[in-house]
Amino acid sequence: MTLAEAVRSHRLFSSLDTDQADRMAAVCRRRTHRAGEILVHEGEPGLTLHLILEGKVEVYRLDATGQKTTLSELGPGDYFGEMSLLDGCPRSATVACLDASLFLVLERDALVRAIRSQPSIALTIIADLSRRLRQSDDWRSAHWTVRQRLARFLLDQEEGMPVSQTHQAIADRIQSRRETVSRELSVLADDGVVSLGRASVKVLRPKALHRLLER
Repeated sequence: MTLAEAVRSHRLFSSLDTDQADRMAAVCRRRTHRAGEILVHEGEPGLTLHLILEGKVEVYRLDATGQKTTLSELGPGDYFGEMSLLDGCPRSATVACLDASLFLVLERDALVRAIRSQPSIALTIIADLSRRLRQSDDWRSAHWTVRQRLARFLLDQEEGMPVSQTHQAIADRIQSRRETVSRELSVLADDGVVSLGRASVKVLRPKALHRLLER
């Protein structure tokens, strides 16, 4: 795959035409990283946008005691680093590779030029940021049970695709405990709402999850 093809294969730049993709490829770098390698550290300046082509990363924060809270696990089609590029603030989290991974790396000036030439890129970023904020607000709802927060999380994932995240990562995302999440997933599996793999969850009956949110 050429660099231009790699650019257009990523959902953030899928709207670019051939000429635009060629220009973007000229300012992108393709990088590989090993499992366990830290890509960015919380608090450091944000200078680049990373677009994931292959592999998976973990986004997390450490508290004052060194306790880690996983915010998300990202895979192909996802990206990170856009907030620091847009607002100029330091990185809000640390990102490390869970697998050997392949990225496209883009600096701020190149991203700004891309947005000016194709505003749909900005709309995609804004939509993603709004979705994350809405999820965060939902999971903080005091009146939602863990099962409801879990249902909301599962419904927010790509429809029909297994959720390849550990129970601990899901618990961190919905502000619960791993043991509680594992128990709730087992209940949903027994009811035939989801199926559980070794490290994945697949939604079988999304309507049942929607009904949980209507209670």
